[in-house]
Formats: sequence, C-alpha cells, structure tokens
Amino acid sequence: MHNADYPIPLLSDVKELTEFTWYFLKCTDLIASRNAEVLVFNDMIDNAEEEWAEITFQLNNWLITVRGNFLQSNISHTVRNEFAEVEADQIKEKGEFIYISGNICRPVSFIHDIIKIYFSAL
Repeated sequence: MHNADYPIPLLSDVKELTEFTWYFLKCTDLIASRNAEVLVFNDMIDNAEEEWAEITFQLNNWLITVRGNFLQSNISHTVRNEFAEVEADQIKEKGEFIYISGNICRPVSFIHDIIKIYFSAL
C-alpha cells in the first residue's frame, strides 16, 4: 500500500480498502472452491427434438469427453478444420440425429476454446 514516491495513505482509506478486500474474498470464496466437471449445452428445435451436448472434464489429466445428440448436418465423418475430432466410443443414428459419446482429441485450438469456456463458466 505504501510507495516511497507517494505520501502515506489516510487510515480511513486503508480501512476502506481492507473492508472492500474482505467483502470481495467472502463473496468469491464459494465460486473459487467449486470444481465444475460438466458443461451442458441445449438447443431446442421446433419445440420438439433437442440437440444437446454434455462436455465432461477430467481435471487430473484434462481429458475432455463429449456425449450428445447432434443433428446429422452438424456431424462430419471426415476431418474438417472447423469441427472437433472425437474418438467415438458409441455412435447411434436416430432419424435426423446422431448420438455420439467419446473423447475430444483435436484440434488443439478447439480444446483451448473449450477450456476457456470451462473457466468462464466457473
């Protein structure tokens, strides 16, 4: 709080800063202590069918798994730069939807984007 180039702050200013800091720490303690491991995204289509994705983070090794119900038009069976590559454990076609479960393995830029979303959601 004190710098040799500036005068010593008033005691009232120090108390105000202390109170503000203590209030901030009390308000953010619960948020900082949470360990979110799952993010869920939903998109209703014509108020009937639902496209959804559940992304799970294994925090000890940052393995990212995904499972969800996707429109077939949002799935590619070939590698595409704008799509995440999933090492699928399970694939089931249901009409215009595909259920997929597996690990996200590339591209690294997509994984970084998912990790940014993870930290912004805490």
